[in-house]
Amino acid sequence: MKNYFVRIGLIGMILALLGTVSAFAGGNTQGSQTVKLTAAINFNPQDEAFIALSEIAREYSAKNPQVGVEVVYYAEYEATMKTKMAANDLPDLWATHGWSVARYSEYLEPLTGQPWASKVNPAIKTVISNTKGDIFVLPFDVDAAGVVFNRDVLDKAGVDPFSLKTWDDFKAACEKIKAAGFIPVDVAGGAADDWTVGNFFDWVAPSFLITNDQRNYRTALKDGSFDWENWRQVAVLLRDFRDKGYL
Repeated sequence: MKNYFVRIGLIGMILALLGTVSAFAGGNTQGSQTVKLTAAINFNPQDEAFIALSEIAREYSAKNPQVGVEVVYYAEYEATMKTKMAANDLPDLWATHGWSVARYSEYLEPLTGQPWASKVNPAIKTVISNTKGDIFVLPFDVDAAGVVFNRDVLDKAGVDPFSLKTWDDFKAACEKIKAAGFIPVDVAGGAADDWTVGNFFDWVAPSFLITNDQRNYRTALKDGSFDWENWRQVAVLLRDFRDKGYL
């Protein structure tokens, strides 16, 4: 039955689009035939989000008996989705965090014509649009990431955070902060929360690999030709912070 339906990729609470899906279901069911939809999310079954979405799916199916919706979780979510993508066996709806264009758009129906599309926050619009301006995802949650700093500590160390433009500037500031008797950088987490170290790389890597207009690897990262030796400079930054006592 899956070939009757558009495949829709979403960030976060994907089942909010079931109202849209019902239009397709109503036009493609045959008599009393029930269409089965699989909605994959990257929250484990014990998570409140998974439990809530499963309840929404049950309520939706109760109101629309021609459409059955199963919410599923893949333990290795990204790896499983890549495998399913290669096998052309993707779920009917799924959650994604930022990959709707670069990874999944060729498998997705454009959602640009949906009544809510014009209400998407302009701040995220370019990230989820292809070169034609089509969007393929309903962005339910949008993050604004940045560096939080202690103004009192920086004032005591004589550091103006808004003057820092390069990593060399940042390292020089760390030296001042360390000399003033403070630890310059805090990366939260512990043995059970080592994903925060991954976040460090997530937020640092673009400055080395993507956003520098004079030297970047945008094309290589997209076409698969990226030389991972170039990742060393990202890893070395964290190692240097550790070795210099900044962490």
